[in-house]
Amino acid sequence: MFDARFLVVGQGLAGTVMVDALLERGVSVHVADQHISGAASRAAAGIWNPLTARTLQESWRFSTFIPLALSYYQKKCAERNIDLPRSLPLLKALPNQHSLDHWNRTAENPESSCVISNGSPPANHQDRLQIGPYCGWVKGAGQLYVAEFIEAARRDYIETGILQEAYFESQGVEWMPQGGLKWNNNRYEYLILARGHQERFDQVFGWLPFNPAQGELLSVSSPDLQIPFIVQASGFLLPLGTQRYLIGSTYEWDELSPIPTEKGLHELMRIKEGITPLNLQIDAQLSGIRPTVADRRPLIGVHPANQNLCIFNGLGTKGVSMAPAMAQMLVDHLLKGSNLLPETDIQRFLGRYRRSTLQA
Repeated sequence: MFDARFLVVGQGLAGTVMVDALLERGVSVHVADQHISGAASRAAAGIWNPLTARTLQESWRFSTFIPLALSYYQKKCAERNIDLPRSLPLLKALPNQHSLDHWNRTAENPESSCVISNGSPPANHQDRLQIGPYCGWVKGAGQLYVAEFIEAARRDYIETGILQEAYFESQGVEWMPQGGLKWNNNRYEYLILARGHQERFDQVFGWLPFNPAQGELLSVSSPDLQIPFIVQASGFLLPLGTQRYLIGSTYEWDELSPIPTEKGLHELMRIKEGITPLNLQIDAQLSGIRPTVADRRPLIGVHPANQNLCIFNGLGTKGVSMAPAMAQMLVDHLLKGSNLLPETDIQRFLGRYRRSTLQA
């Protein structure tokens, strides 16, 4: 007899969405989590953007993922009495006239997220922006207050008695010969690991090609800025309300730190100078390590040698928009035998796993 059918380890954005997906199916679940230093979800801006960072093409499967994501977040935010996800206009800086011309040609397609632009920033905000003379509006962007969302879910899980604030080590799992596993004196059928960047340190899934990146943000305030939209230039400016903003984000691939760095601060100030000439009050500097992957696709699926051991990870910078759809796919795979997307299934790295077993 199982104490719960599923044990989900990690309660960042990925783990939270997975737990909710299981609960929506009426499946019993426990979640194990400790606040881990450097968790990306605690320092996430929560922006969704229909365009890729460097091109004007739609982000991978964005139009498929975002309706499910918004429906899920709106429902859960309302149930947990927190701020709903917000649709926000996004103003994207463009480098030159050639880029603006390309932008407008792209915008002629009614399915594009680009809006035809005369190139100039809004006249009533020009004295507060210094993003250059070329820019265009993006439709379909928005933001979720990720940290607030996770904390509200955590309170919910504690109240319902399904969250264990306990340190998890895979070595502490006892796999039962008759099926399932035992951990912390409880028995489960499935184990789903959703530990973000920490997963790369565990040999269970350490053979997967994690390529983590540290990201830092500045929380700032200003009574004079009064920008009601997202600005994207060399980084972004995100309005939070009540004269508060986030500026970000940095990418550090080599020296990963769970705490903010001086190097990160210099980069964030450079981003700030490329967006606004105004002096801003710095309220906090935030840091998190993103669980990004070499091929920039999620890591989802079942361990090659253990059908009761799963991973839900690698959502990277697109986690807000894709997590609900990815969670539904993994739940359907486990409960109904549905296929995972080949681009996300960890079976695409089966050769890496085989090589790792030979080296062990």
